[in-house]
Amino acid sequence: MNTQRRKQQLKPISQFLIWDTAQKGLCLQVGARTKSFRVQFKLHDQWLTCSIGHFGELVPNAEPNRQNVQIAKAREIADRWRALAAEGIDPRNPADHPSPSKLTYEAVVDRFIETYAKPRQRTWDQTERVLKSNCAIFLHRRIDRITKRDVRDLLRKFLAEGHVYKAAATRAWLKKLWRWAFEEDLVPSPIMEAVRIDYEKRERTRIFSDDEIKATWKAADQLDPIESAYIKNDHRRYSVGSRRR
Repeated sequence: MNTQRRKQQLKPISQFLIWDTAQKGLCLQVGARTKSFRVQFKLHDQWLTCSIGHFGELVPNAEPNRQNVQIAKAREIADRWRALAAEGIDPRNPADHPSPSKLTYEAVVDRFIETYAKPRQRTWDQTERVLKSNCAIFLHRRIDRITKRDVRDLLRKFLAEGHVYKAAATRAWLKKLWRWAFEEDLVPSPIMEAVRIDYEKRERTRIFSDDEIKATWKAADQLDPIESAYIKNDHRRYSVGSRRR
């Protein structure tokens, strides 16, 4: 090719690309002395092209004349790289992005707060407090290794200590967290759907006086913020409702 170009007084071509028709984004860059496979992928709205290896070196100890083995391996790598890039993972440094199965509970909660809670809640910090403070024993554990039994034991502990509202709030947000994480492919299944807790709902039998309401609110201010909010809201609902009757 270059001989013909010289005869036509054209500048010789130093290298050129041959695009694969079977695997999208894969090409063979042919130079004067070497041939290398390159893959094109889109990462964070930016197109990138990188070398994935020299022709003949992708499959060690393969027969030199079996070109189809090298091409098949290049297609496999290109497909994997493009799939990772589509998930927002840089295929050049995949170790910087731990697989979902290795994520800790705390890491998943952080993602949940940033991508789900903050855009939807003004009180996202309370949600974060429920998921982290109430479930502190889970923070550094891999989320895929937390079981339904682990959560039941935690909730039953709250109930045994008399923290009914704390147990209910924790269960509700854990259920939402696992459902969201399942939809984001961060956990294999939404296991919290099957977690149930039984507790006795108490009926109000009398109306609190103004002094009792003030004393209750003052005492609630000394409790955990979530428990305090539940007590105050529940107390206000029954007190106002009773007065209207």
